Formats: sequence, C-alpha cells, structure tokens
Amino acid sequence: MATTFYYRLATDNDNNFLLWSGRATASTKDHTDGVQAVRDSLMVKKLPKNTLVVSEHELQSGQWSTQRIKEATLPRRKAPKVYAKTVADVPTSFDDVQAMMKKLGLA
Repeated sequence: MATTFYYRLATDNDNNFLLWSGRATASTKDHTDGVQAVRDSLMVKKLPKNTLVVSEHELQSGQWSTQRIKEATLPRRKAPKVYAKTVADVPTSFDDVQAMMKKLGLA
C-alpha cells in the first residue's frame, strides 16, 4: 500500500504561503521508507539539516499543527556553556561532584 509523505525543508521557513516543500510516495507506511522516498525525489544522498518528513497518516491523526510543523524546521540553538567562575567553584572530591550534580538535577 503506497503512502504519501510530506516534507518541509528548513530553507522554506521564510515562505509563509506554503506549509510543505513537497511530497513523495513510498511503498510502505514506514518512516525510513518515507525518508528514502524524499531523498530520491530530491536526488540527494542525505537530507538537509532540520528537514521534517511526515506521513499522511500522522497528519490525519492530528499529531501535527501548523505551528508545530513550522517550529520543527527552525534551526536549534546550542545551549551556552557554563564554566566555573573560579577554581574554588570546582568540587575537589567525587562526593562533592555527585552532590553538585544532584543539586543541578543531572544525577
């Protein structure tokens, strides 16, 4: 059973008139087959960064809203690195490191 997959490229974020960059048809519902169909239709080996590929079934189920589709293709910012302000802020023992990680919610 053939399934239609819609895709949105990150380069189309400036285009407010179209939600999807295009569509491709795959032989199954499997997402990897859909991605392969999109790659074949664009004639590329690897999809561009932040490309969204959604099946027709996912759209009909209501999992994706217009706003969520547009947000999914926006470039993601890296979290800024936080460094210790002084050497005294760096824990000296393993127990101190574990306590600090618990305090920050990392352990």
